Amino acid sequence: MDRLLSMAVFKRVVDAGSFARAAPHFGISPEMAGNHVRVLEAHLGVRLLNRTTRRMHLTEAGAAYHARCVQILSEIEEAEAGSQQAAPSGLLRITGPLTFGELHLGSAISDYMASYPSVSVEVFLSDRYVDMIDEGFDVAIRIGEPPDSSLIARRLTSARLVLCASPTYLELSGRPEKPSDLTRHAFLIYSDLRSSRTWRFIAPDG
Repeated sequence: MDRLLSMAVFKRVVDAGSFARAAPHFGISPEMAGNHVRVLEAHLGVRLLNRTTRRMHLTEAGAAYHARCVQILSEIEEAEAGSQQAAPSGLLRITGPLTFGELHLGSAISDYMASYPSVSVEVFLSDRYVDMIDEGFDVAIRIGEPPDSSLIARRLTSARLVLCASPTYLELSGRPEKPSDLTRHAFLIYSDLRSSRTWRFIAPDG
């Protein structure tokens, strides 16, 4: 059985004065409440409650254990309450690509800070692939296929790459008619893009 649950059941039994009154709080039967207490007694090797058909009372060991249960369960509740803040606060560090950040992040961050004034935001824009963990960032905006990672990723929007050439280049080198023709052409490739050498054509219009 879950030790913390058994401790909570034991405390409730003592506070309520019976298994029958304590059990509904946990959605269990009085018999199951009794099982939780018996499991604790077996684990501790002491008797916590002296009980008859009409009444029960704490043993000396039970009184000491009940006091510790009250303290431990109270500390757990405080810890959980402290981790569930009513609103975000503190420093949020964000990194993203330079052009994308300049075009899109400003308004999004402004809206976020208006909703959560206790948050201060630090933004680092670079087309370099930043290591979030090593460099201490909370959020990273990526373009392209994410690598295998233990990080949590969420798709925000879609971006398209456009293949283009100058009229002069096409006059000198010819106009490609199908993707395989591209193998005979020169390119200017943005090397900082992680998928810069993988192009996927999905329709006849390119």
